[in-house]
Amino acid sequence: MNGGIHLQAAKHNLVSFPYNKRYWQMFVFDYFEDNRDQYRVIERNGDRLGVFVHNTFCDGIMGTYMMDLTEGVSWMEVVPYVNGYLIDYGDRLLADQGREVGAVTYSLREGQSGL
Repeated sequence: MNGGIHLQAAKHNLVSFPYNKRYWQMFVFDYFEDNRDQYRVIERNGDRLGVFVHNTFCDGIMGTYMMDLTEGVSWMEVVPYVNGYLIDYGDRLLADQGREVGAVTYSLREGQSGL
């Protein structure tokens, strides 16, 4: 993933940490292997549109607490796909209990409105 989305996301925070390739590898792939946050890249036809993060557990509600889109990408365009992904992911986690996801939430940082 290029640094453009990360640099854009850093603008929404009072404090940010410049991730390098080694840090991304550790944090995204090696850190808390069994119960870590899931980072997902949003793509269309091979173009990276943005990124979102969600937890790896579900108790009937699935949500994302961070989502950033590249400049010019509409939130209204990607939110239905993110919702679908979160519902599918949560339903798979709850299937053995005979339950389904009942809600999807977005907990976004300052400056990430626009839905």
